[in-house]
Amino acid sequence: MFQGVSLLTFRGERRTNAPHDSTIDPAARLYKKATGQEAKLSYLGRVLMENRHGLVVDTRVTQVTGTAERDAALAMAEPIPRQQRVTLGADRNSDTRDFVHELRELRVTPHVAQNTTGRSSAIDGRTTRHPG
Repeated sequence: MFQGVSLLTFRGERRTNAPHDSTIDPAARLYKKATGQEAKLSYLGRVLMENRHGLVVDTRVTQVTGTAERDAALAMAEPIPRQQRVTLGADRNSDTRDFVHELRELRVTPHVAQNTTGRSSAIDGRTTRHPG
């Protein structure tokens, strides 16, 4: 889970990142992959891929936080040369106003899955007017 968020173990005990810092690696944070699985002190790997051929362009290892994926995507998108139009695909978690704005500042077109459950999407007509 995210840094500072408490988790329930299978015994019903509350676990947070605060008392469970690793003695070997203090930057590791508790993370669980799915409901019902145990939380482990972890990092997450991020990969930026070229869409046409599936080639890896850049990689990052990040702490487990609620914004690490978006932060890593912005950091990896920044050095991309802009000779032609650049797009960046991302999941629904990336449909935030700040992330979309930052991509547009970098002259990157966001192809982000829209999150419209209970709120409005940050993706506007500049992206949604095109099919796909």
